[in-house]
Amino acid sequence: MGGERKKLFQIGNKGFSLVELLVGIAIIALVFGPILKNFLASARVNAKARKVQQETILAQNIVEDVKAKTILEIASTYNDNTIVHDDKTIYTKKLVQDGKNKYDVQITIDKDVYKDVNSDGDLTGYNNYKMPVINDINEMKNVIATENRETSMAISVLHNNYRWYREQRKTDTGYTVGEYSEDDIRTNLTRDIQVNIKNLSGNIEVRVEAVYTCGAVPGSGIESYVLKETDYNSDMNGIYVFYRPIIRDKVTIHKDSTITDTIDLFLVSQDTSYGIIVDNPDFVPIYNNVSLTSPLVKKETKTRLYDVTVKLFSAGADYDTAAPCVTFHIIKEE
Repeated sequence: MGGERKKLFQIGNKGFSLVELLVGIAIIALVFGPILKNFLASARVNAKARKVQQETILAQNIVEDVKAKTILEIASTYNDNTIVHDDKTIYTKKLVQDGKNKYDVQITIDKDVYKDVNSDGDLTGYNNYKMPVINDINEMKNVIATENRETSMAISVLHNNYRWYREQRKTDTGYTVGEYSEDDIRTNLTRDIQVNIKNLSGNIEVRVEAVYTCGAVPGSGIESYVLKETDYNSDMNGIYVFYRPIIRDKVTIHKDSTITDTIDLFLVSQDTSYGIIVDNPDFVPIYNNVSLTSPLVKKETKTRLYDVTVKLFSAGADYDTAAPCVTFHIIKEE
């Protein structure tokens, strides 16, 4: 009995059979195979994501470089190959290194996008306008007249004039003059911006005055404000009048015939959707920003807006057939 009990508690040392080993390996393969596959796929996705991120950062750095450079500097920097198509220029810089990866950079600069032409053949795009050099406009070189709150003040004054006029004509039976609001005056307001250039004992004086009336509202009268009154000397470049347009706008210009100097007048509207009537019997040279027939400054048109496309290709790729790694579009102003 004692010997048999001892055998029951003996541990075998035969190990696994070949069949058991193969079954175990099969089970491990079934369990861990999909996990390993997912791990490898995840590693590939992460590696691709890192590569895309690196390419995006590289392209963004190139975009910032393009923004900071002038067009001439861009042409000088990205000059491995240059192709010109009318108003579109394509610059290429090859073998841009980013770690172990190499890329070709292609930069397309297109100014034709901003040279629109309407149905009448008129040039209407931004790059067709002649624009002022703003940093050259100052009180030392120009006479500057600026409208501030004159229009709103004039509406209030004209309405008060009308109210007084209406009260004066009130009878025992009621008002004999119709009722009008400030909005009625605003809608029917007429303004004459008067620019007078006078010769006062050999000194040239410039006076810019805004005169407001409202013929549709009885008794509203006339209200005027001097926007600028100052001397003009031969070193000055011209007279600038900055104004907020109203529907019934007019500019009246008078220059003494004894003044032989050429004095240019620049009318700068803060809303170019409104035109303006000009009465200019003395033929003072006028430049404004509401009509291409009398552009704002006496300068040739200059391209100021560019549509820029930055593309990053794998080094040595065929740009016509290969898809770029990264593409950025920006608008560059110069």
